Amino acid sequence: MRQDLAMLNNKQLLVHVVETMDEAKKGYSALDPKDGEAMFFSFSKVIPLPISVGRSGKALDVAWLIHGMVVAMASHWGGILTVEADAALELPLGWLKENGIKLGDRLAI
Repeated sequence: MRQDLAMLNNKQLLVHVVETMDEAKKGYSALDPKDGEAMFFSFSKVIPLPISVGRSGKALDVAWLIHGMVVAMASHWGGILTVEADAALELPLGWLKENGIKLGDRLAI
């Protein structure tokens, strides 16, 4: 998994960019994220993009994106949430609200 700097609503993030299916399967719960860190999933086209939190997983915030623009957000406590998108950010629970992120904000990596 490579790391990159990103900006979302003028907030800097250290993003862990998922590059393999194995990394994707381990997901956010495999990280010990600090404030300002996120896991980033990116695809070449818009698809139904499920994000799951298992019984042992950590609750998290999720932002789904299309061409870098936030199109949906959720605080995710368990189960599977699916949104049509070409990318997703998984962040510490509460980060989206605390940082004033809203629909239409843009992510730049």
